[in-house]
Amino acid sequence: MAVALQVMKETAARLLEVWSLEWEDIDFERKTIRVTARKGGSSHLARVTERLLGMLNKLPRTFNELL
Repeated sequence: MAVALQVMKETAARLLEVWSLEWEDIDFERKTIRVTARKGGSSHLARVTERLLGMLNKLPRTFNELL
């Protein structure tokens, strides 16, 4: 839950957008997350902190969906 909240905080994504994230949406080298818009909003690329990237790296990558 902490990771989802941090993603929302840093990317201005809605909860459903966070739940829809996939590993391909994260660029660890460029420190960005691609947020795909829901409900008619606009998709965007958000820069994220090393702290969040570290949190994401600790998650298992066994599923396609991130959270």
